[in-house]
Amino acid sequence: MRILVLDDDEIYASELMAILKEYKYESLWLKDSVNINEQIGLFKPDVFLCDLKMPVSGFEVAYHVNAKYPSLIILGITSYFDIHNEHWLVKICGMKKVFDKSNIECLIAYLGSCHVRFG
Repeated sequence: MRILVLDDDEIYASELMAILKEYKYESLWLKDSVNINEQIGLFKPDVFLCDLKMPVSGFEVAYHVNAKYPSLIILGITSYFDIHNEHWLVKICGMKKVFDKSNIECLIAYLGSCHVRFG
């Protein structure tokens, strides 16, 4: 499974990338969304993990990515706000689920349960 990670937090991203590698996921990390469409086209991810709190809103990025790549599984990651108050925004952006950054185990379990067509 190919996973594209968009997160401006270098420390968290490097830890997440190491964990994804342990689980044999092929992953690519982007620090910003400047060339997101080009990177998606080149990398062809099965899953897009998008940090929600960045200089450019992760919600906005997810919305535009979902519009261009509607079959891409988009998952949000965050540690800054109560997602229960933002559930409507998550749906509008096309995200399947949002995970707390402090609970990587839950994210990994979800990724393991994804039935993604590889190709």
